[in-house]
Amino acid sequence: MHPFAFRFKRKFVRYRIQDPELFKGSIGPLRPSFQLVTFGRGGAGFWSSVEAKELSPPARIHCHFYSPEMDPAYLSIEADLLYSLCQSQGGLEKVYYGVEFVDKSDPQILALLNLVKRLHKSGAVILDPH
Repeated sequence: MHPFAFRFKRKFVRYRIQDPELFKGSIGPLRPSFQLVTFGRGGAGFWSSVEAKELSPPARIHCHFYSPEMDPAYLSIEADLLYSLCQSQGGLEKVYYGVEFVDKSDPQILALLNLVKRLHKSGAVILDPH
């Protein structure tokens, strides 16, 4: 279950990324330590194997997304960093970052949602029940 599921009633459907090669994301420039794990019209969630000390909520940031299925392949979206949570997983420390998009009607978000819906049909993303 999402760590803050008890606090937030989601307004938008959220998708869990199953194939990170088809849809990647990062906070700031695309960094190999970041992995996009969830995406929806309202925001996104990222795991990172490296804590980015400069990312302390609340903060206005840019999220970068990449997919070979898009044209252009790279998009940047302004977001608010809502939280960062350090967690141990399999003996490794990871940080989960949650962001909310500033302008949910941004055409780039709508383009990414269209991509996600196509990827959902192929099984590369699934609906997130939380």
